[in-house]
Amino acid sequence: MPGLNPKTPLASIATNFRDRFGTPGTGDASPLTADASANVSTGTNVANVSTGTNVASVSTGTNVAAPTVIPPRVGGVQGGIAFTGGSNSQAYVRRRPTSVLCYRPTEYKEMRRQHTDLQTPLADKFQLDVGDESKSTVKLTQWIGELRRLIEQRGLDPVFRVASSLNPGSAETYLLAEWGKLTLAQVQTFVTLLQRGGDEYDRENLEFSGEVIRKSMGPELFNRVTAFAEPTASGPELFRIAVDQVTCMSDAVVRTLSNQLEKLDLSKVPGENVSELSKDISEIAKKIEASGKPPDDLMSLIISPYTEALASDD
Repeated sequence: MPGLNPKTPLASIATNFRDRFGTPGTGDASPLTADASANVSTGTNVANVSTGTNVASVSTGTNVAAPTVIPPRVGGVQGGIAFTGGSNSQAYVRRRPTSVLCYRPTEYKEMRRQHTDLQTPLADKFQLDVGDESKSTVKLTQWIGELRRLIEQRGLDPVFRVASSLNPGSAETYLLAEWGKLTLAQVQTFVTLLQRGGDEYDRENLEFSGEVIRKSMGPELFNRVTAFAEPTASGPELFRIAVDQVTCMSDAVVRTLSNQLEKLDLSKVPGENVSELSKDISEIAKKIEASGKPPDDLMSLIISPYTEALASDD
């Protein structure tokens, strides 16, 4: 303090202090108290309070609460993150996610990664296709089984549980298990109900499942399905159309393939190579079996080229 001798008695210093700055607690607005007030109202700590979580602690005594996570229509919240999947029927409500892919994170990087994973299709070996040029040997029932497993692991299945109402406990028909019980019109009515009255998770699941099914079909089946579907068709709609197309195609395909089997002739195979003939027979037979409607005389059709070759040798 200017003008004070280090050896000045303490009492004199106190008197000098009062004379210079005034007495705290009186009406004197001393520079010291003014500075202190300024520090409280505009100082660094208070500024931090106004922009950070600690400000709430200073002004209210509590920390700022984290954003509330709204539970999905079908699903729940675990660890502060929403998850979807399961039935809307109270007897079958899923209390825990089937897998980590059922979660719906909100942090951008995690959400982006999750959305990519959710739209990944079935492996190539499970792709379903139709037509004479198709190399797929996957049966319709196999395709549906693999698709159901994938859909449920990702929590996309609530939008395939068709009901007349979104109220909890409403009677459902699970499209992936009872696909023959629902018409395309019934499925489309339910999809419209979800789009208008469901939540954001329903709308996302409709979109994600649509991408999965689009990419899980071979080129011929894809062309046939998309010819009957809107560009923005959802997963349930594409699934129903695909099943219809495969079912309608089965009879015609089986007849065509059966005719091909009947026409196989060892004498027309280069070098009359029995191994090559066997490969041709096996490939056609697998396609017939994959249709789900093999003819009763399939075995006779398979052995016919061999018996005819033996007869010609005699």
